[in-house]
Amino acid sequence: MRTLSSFLLAVTLAAPLAAIAQEAGRATSVTGVVSVQRASGSMGIVARGSAVQPGDTLYSQPDSRAIIELRDGAKLTVRPGTELKIEGYRYAADGNGANDSTILRLLKGGFRTITGLLGQRRPSAFQVNTGTATIGIRGTDFVTRICEADCAAESKSVATRIARTPGYVARLLTVQGTLTTATGPRAGRGLAAGDPVYAEDILATGKGSFGVLVFQDGTRVVLQENTRFAVERYQYEPSRPEKGNVVFRLLTGGLRAVTGFIARSNNRQFQVNTAVATIGVRGTGFDALCTDACSDIDAPKEADAPGGLSLANWQGCNVVTNDKGEATACEGQALNVASAGAAPQPLDKVPPYFERNAAPRPDKLKVDLDDLFGLQQETFAEAGAYVQVREGTVTLKGASTELFTLAKGETGYVDPSGQKFIRLGVTPVFLDRDVFTRDGEPDDYGCFVK
Repeated sequence: MRTLSSFLLAVTLAAPLAAIAQEAGRATSVTGVVSVQRASGSMGIVARGSAVQPGDTLYSQPDSRAIIELRDGAKLTVRPGTELKIEGYRYAADGNGANDSTILRLLKGGFRTITGLLGQRRPSAFQVNTGTATIGIRGTDFVTRICEADCAAESKSVATRIARTPGYVARLLTVQGTLTTATGPRAGRGLAAGDPVYAEDILATGKGSFGVLVFQDGTRVVLQENTRFAVERYQYEPSRPEKGNVVFRLLTGGLRAVTGFIARSNNRQFQVNTAVATIGVRGTGFDALCTDACSDIDAPKEADAPGGLSLANWQGCNVVTNDKGEATACEGQALNVASAGAAPQPLDKVPPYFERNAAPRPDKLKVDLDDLFGLQQETFAEAGAYVQVREGTVTLKGASTELFTLAKGETGYVDPSGQKFIRLGVTPVFLDRDVFTRDGEPDDYGCFVK
């Protein structure tokens, strides 16, 4: 079995750039005691402004930290108790960087990487080696940590724990046809099953299409064809679902939804906003259609459904409200809100439109939350290697040939043998509360306040 010290990690990034230089970069901040061993074997102390070279191994003492800025603009934040070797660095400043590369080896501890030009232009130009896994990165910001007994001790020392959900709010269980987002770096690009959904995304389905979203608390939303939908707010702590909060917005089109742990624990914490009214729930499954006055575009009403906001309930109850009043629909019932100036009205029967709905009912779909979102334990701190993705996407390959994808906000774990991968649905507290790798700039003396 391989040991932690032999743990191999190779991070693939991007970059054509410029020329080889003996100087790989400089320390822009040093707190405490950080030493360096040169390739020749000589030892020295790293101070603010010190140069680092290929072949150097950095050693940070307890309560010490250093920020190294490489010549291509990459930033390495080295946390306490870390051994990090700069095995190779080639960078051509003239832009002709076909042979440029950054090769780092993490022997102990951890560090945060914000990639520079090398990491932005050519995959495979940036590598971090540590022993049992290969990490490919299409992004700019990630934390790598090797744990022995230290991470468990750090977790126990945290007095106040805050369990954080990943940076994304849901995953796509399945997509039929086309589903895109109108915002962010993925704007206009088709999304597929397994892709993450972020709070800033405005999702849109094409004609004859649908997409199934699954949220961490088990809430499921099926977006029907020609629909635009956004997540205005999503907060969830697995240990305290009653403190969660869900706010969706249906901009146009239709959806089918069934609520999860948040609404079951506190139904006041779940709502769907539209231009004409707000949908509340009482532990429920329902269909909603937003056309005509409800739609943010010129979407005519369906021939077999009234215009505005229409709702049909098939499980539990819904309460729909606006400034003019409210109405309730329970299982087998329906209601309509013609406009923002009209009160919600119960309907005598469910409109035929809902009876011919081609999109699947979300409660009928098989969903494995652990498979989609991973282990929900904020105190997880087993020995092994961890990668926390702050921006971009990571593909993680262990000793087997299987590839695992980590999205922005996710954390993955590989055991010391490289055989076992776990997706962590909640960022462990030793990473989440790590003051040494969090955002922040040093003071005038190059120090950081814990």
